[in-house]
Amino acid sequence: MLLRRRNFLAGALGLPFICPGRAHAQTAAGPPEIGFVYEGIAPAGAVRAKAFQEGLKSKGYEDGRNVVTVVRNAELNPERFEPLVRELFQRDVKILFAAGHAIIRIAQDATKSTPIVALDLESDPVKDGLIQSIVRPGGNLTGMFFDFPDFARKWLQLLMEVQPNLARLAVLWDSATGKHQVDAVSALMTDDVIYEDPAAPSPVMHGRAAVEQHVHRAFAGIPDLHLEKLEEWVTQGGEVIASYFRFSGTFAGELTAPDLPPLAPTGGRLEMLGMDRSEISDGRLARHQIFWDIAELSRQLGALPPRGSRAERISRHLQRLTARRMRRTH
Repeated sequence: MLLRRRNFLAGALGLPFICPGRAHAQTAAGPPEIGFVYEGIAPAGAVRAKAFQEGLKSKGYEDGRNVVTVVRNAELNPERFEPLVRELFQRDVKILFAAGHAIIRIAQDATKSTPIVALDLESDPVKDGLIQSIVRPGGNLTGMFFDFPDFARKWLQLLMEVQPNLARLAVLWDSATGKHQVDAVSALMTDDVIYEDPAAPSPVMHGRAAVEQHVHRAFAGIPDLHLEKLEEWVTQGGEVIASYFRFSGTFAGELTAPDLPPLAPTGGRLEMLGMDRSEISDGRLARHQIFWDIAELSRQLGALPPRGSRAERISRHLQRLTARRMRRTH
């Protein structure tokens, strides 16, 4: 936690710190409102909101008596994130509780005055530009963060000590995860990892740094990039893992690559199936291969004409003519 929660909340709401029960008498227009916005679905948001309200009550701030909690859930729809945050600020909430990295970023961009309490500042809020430092965060944002790359390394070390023959390890990844979470996953790779992705500017990448750059660029273009594992096959010793997955996301940002012009975002949804193969060495990822339909991915990104369109028919006709000429020259 970056700041003492009770002091921060009391100051933000303008409530007396010693006797919060008197707050209602000090607000002529009714109790001050606290905004609560969650990225996920309503049932999960209700559980979090209830826990939040119980925490407030334990400190003397009871919902409906001396504070009012205004709860909003985005239902995992990125298009709702900004409107919900804007709505709460237009209501003049005295403090915003933001649950989820994307919500936190939108809220911080929207105001520099209304206090924001953030749940899940991810791996490195300083590196992510959310705060100035851990000791002195500055600005109008406080909160808590759950993940450190160093923690991931320590957890892996402890797992290997408890289970020396560990050969298979699952990593759970949130679709709204921020880009610096890659640092934690990178800790599970060998230094000389080989990463093969036909969609990358360099289809074969060597070493952690190259893989991290590739993944960071992917998140910059597709912030809500999500891989859903549908099936998995593991060899008896656990040295090789293969999976069948669904890739999805929104092409909301610019896709860049060295020595290539940037690909402008279309705002469209991306979804396709693929397979991958991983080789494990001493509990770490040594090689990863991805297999998918690059032509279909290019169509969804807008780099190729849509399937069945007149432009696609012309393109295929030109390809056939080129193939014929090449056969004649050989």
